[in-house]
Amino acid sequence: MVLEGVTRFRKYFFRLVVPDEETSLGKRKWRVTVEHERVDVRMDGNNTVVLIENKLTAAAKQQGQMLRYYLREKKQNPTKRVIAVFIAPRGVGKDEIARVTSSTKFQSNPQDVAQNVAWEELAEYTPCTDDPFDALVRNGLDEVLRAITEARELKYPPEGDRETIRKIVDQAFSLLKERTIVPLRRWSEKDKEEILTANTNLTMHLDAVFDTEKEAPFLPVNMRDADGNICITIRSQFKLAGKVKKASALAKWWRTDKRMESLEVPGVGPHRLRENGWFVHTRSYSGTQESVTEALAETGAAVLSALNLSLSSGGFKLNLT
Repeated sequence: MVLEGVTRFRKYFFRLVVPDEETSLGKRKWRVTVEHERVDVRMDGNNTVVLIENKLTAAAKQQGQMLRYYLREKKQNPTKRVIAVFIAPRGVGKDEIARVTSSTKFQSNPQDVAQNVAWEELAEYTPCTDDPFDALVRNGLDEVLRAITEARELKYPPEGDRETIRKIVDQAFSLLKERTIVPLRRWSEKDKEEILTANTNLTMHLDAVFDTEKEAPFLPVNMRDADGNICITIRSQFKLAGKVKKASALAKWWRTDKRMESLEVPGVGPHRLRENGWFVHTRSYSGTQESVTEALAETGAAVLSALNLSLSSGGFKLNLT
């Protein structure tokens, strides 16, 4: 319903999928169907088809599903442009998109698009308070996030050291919110507890990373040394937010200025550029619950301060997109 009837949300959706065509695709009139030939959502507009598969958990993913749908569509409608979108919790579905983009059929159709979109990114949508349909969008996205969180908490129950590390990151989250005006969110996954920026032009992730058992419920292992200290990896990383338009002044400056291979964050260390566009720094840390909490909060504050300073050198600020 919202993809068909709420233009503002539709433009935001296409900004995440095909940023350079946000306006043209967003304004186009679409016919939207659900569960057509087993595809969760299908959008037809002019000579373009959008195939959307969405999941709330990693366990719901079926290997090769997105590729099967893409190939079937190209066989049935070889002249149409196909945009394949896999929506799932962050980190889920990248392999599904990789199967599509590595196929010979996709590579022989340069106009086609295949993109992995995180529900967390969709949930950063800011509704228009005067539009009652926009309120429905916001409520729906909030319910999706709640369902994802409940599913994850059931899969990764807060027991033993997982409960301890979750409390540590919750406390660090509270401390960091007192030290910055940048909007922040919390996220939990199998092998990390995460603090991340929300709706900012640069995306920052601050992770407490740990090893886990190989089978459910994937409890943390090797998180204590002989003295009982907590042992984790603190990982901080940042990149230009995916929602920033490639043609914007900020994006152009970032691409030019960030030709360097690393950015030094005082008190933390160099964040080195990786092929995926993230600047990443990791370090092992062990200490008491209180010291680990403070180390995480200090790391987050230092990274955000360094990003603000870097942006200011180009005449920009770390702000909402």
